[in-house]
Amino acid sequence: MKETTPAAMPPCFDRWCRKFDDLFRNKSQKREFRNYLGGLLGESKRKNLSQIATNALEVTYHRLHHFLSEAPWSSEMVNERRLQVMDKCNQTRICSGFSLIVDDSGHRKSGNFTAGVGRQYIGEIGKTDNGNVIVTTHLYDGKKSLPLDIKLYQQKRFVLLCLFALFDGSTKILTYSQLIKRVWALFGLDFCLSPVIILNNE
Repeated sequence: MKETTPAAMPPCFDRWCRKFDDLFRNKSQKREFRNYLGGLLGESKRKNLSQIATNALEVTYHRLHHFLSEAPWSSEMVNERRLQVMDKCNQTRICSGFSLIVDDSGHRKSGNFTAGVGRQYIGEIGKTDNGNVIVTTHLYDGKKSLPLDIKLYQQKRFVLLCLFALFDGSTKILTYSQLIKRVWALFGLDFCLSPVIILNNE
């Protein structure tokens, strides 16, 4: 049974999407961006492309797949725009005295064809097994949370990339303020505030 059509989405959905239109080259990219985002917001528990296409009228798997894997647009630029939009809104802007939260979430995965899959600690089962791990970063000010970014953990390669990104490939020690500025730069942000505390689940 089809859940919805893109045209049935509330007006606020299209107003939000229009804030990203200049990041896409043509109408088809703008259409599939709306189709994909609408699918992620849908009620279905499964969010893969096949299920999204099945649940919505006028949405096809092949067009969604081309948009995500072949179309020339930047997910980093879309995420940067999302953070800029949320920082301008009183309901989503993070207040001073916030915390920076770094969290990882592991999920069991069989086979070795999916990127990042390997034997590593999987939090959902509490032991080492075959699977992949996603690392997320958030800001939290005591009332609301702002998701910053999400990255696939690539074991040693991930650690090396983080170190080179934070330290420019050098071994010099950064001050706290320098480290925070480098973190903001990684996420394309220009916050003048610094977190009161940095949390992780190690």
